Amino acid sequence: MRSRQEWAFRIRQEVANLASLATANFSGGPKSLEQPSPLTRLPAPEPVIERLKGSPYHARMEALAGEILQHRFPLFDAVLDTGKAIDWRRDYGAGITTGLRYFRFVPYLDRSRVGDHKAIWELNRHQHLVVLAQAFRLSGRREFLQEIESQLVDWLAANPYLRGMNWTSALEVAFRALSWIWVYHLAGAELQPAIRRPFLRALYRHGQYLDHNLSVYFSPNTHLLGEAVALHALGALFPAWPGAARWETSGAALMLEQLERQVRGDGSHFEQSAYYQVYALDMFLFHCAIAKPGAEYGRKMIGMAGYLAALMGASRTLPLLGDDDGGRLFHPTDRGTASDAPRWPPVESFWTSRPGSGPLRICTNKLPGGWEPRRSMRASASGRQSRSNPACSPTPVSWLWQTGICRLSSTPVPLRSKAAGTATLTH
Repeated sequence: MRSRQEWAFRIRQEVANLASLATANFSGGPKSLEQPSPLTRLPAPEPVIERLKGSPYHARMEALAGEILQHRFPLFDAVLDTGKAIDWRRDYGAGITTGLRYFRFVPYLDRSRVGDHKAIWELNRHQHLVVLAQAFRLSGRREFLQEIESQLVDWLAANPYLRGMNWTSALEVAFRALSWIWVYHLAGAELQPAIRRPFLRALYRHGQYLDHNLSVYFSPNTHLLGEAVALHALGALFPAWPGAARWETSGAALMLEQLERQVRGDGSHFEQSAYYQVYALDMFLFHCAIAKPGAEYGRKMIGMAGYLAALMGASRTLPLLGDDDGGRLFHPTDRGTASDAPRWPPVESFWTSRPGSGPLRICTNKLPGGWEPRRSMRASASGRQSRSNPACSPTPVSWLWQTGICRLSSTPVPLRSKAAGTATLTH
């Protein structure tokens, strides 16, 4: 049953939504939202572009962008071929296109009426536009820029503010906003003014939407985390926009609040999913890159990275524990499951960027972030278990008490997990 506080929160949400819709329909909103590109609080793209030119990454991005030009999109474990015209509100597998009702009236969880909402939303995250922007900067091929412009114009026409399937989830709005931020950072200066102006207006509307529709009650987990990341980023990176200071402040406050709420003392994410450990850490790291939130925040990130490294072990392979919905914050074109990914560059680059840090090592007696396990064991060559010595063992056991997971890194010994009273065994 909903509390009075929740009812009051939701009423304020709907009043704010209807007011912003009326403003968008009748006045169009702020007259000028121009912002220099590249964005000053993100890393300058030019040095990175110069280092990557001619690299395997360059070749991969250009090849993938070539596929996107043909409207072949890598989504989850398949490739979606939309044909010449992209239907942005269509589940191509089910053959269902939804209409343009006010977003609260779209039954997005009813597969019989709208199809698979995740299949629709994934394309509308626009992470493929970031690939096009990267390929444009690396190769100089203007057809990649022209494809970005064409798809933006088409999407804006097909998805009016607060109407239709692609406004029903605040997290999806947040993901699209993050993609558009990177597109603007990499290629905004090259966009035609007639396209850049409505694009920035739509990005501003994404910020308004997030400000009004945070998942404080509906899904206060990684959904709220992703929304807060995007809201803060929009406020911080576009400081001249109306409401930007409030977005930055409230987004940053939510990130700190959720860091305390969602991350346990051993560095684990409270959903106890290996995939969500990566997902949440990527979000916290992106926020850290913009906000510079301080030493304690950094220590928490080190704890999360250390926990992730303990799960992965020496093989650098993430076990498939818990839910994996297939989405990515970084590297969205890597379509394997979390267990297929041999490395997680955002985590590793964060760790190795620390002054004086070396390779991440997980010791049996003390884990990164100051963990002090009450008991540490290691498997000897004979297979018997013995107490670990104070030094880091080359074949350690990482015993992470708050999740009940014990990672045995010796190859013949499996990983044993005990969570919520249920024992499982995985290799």
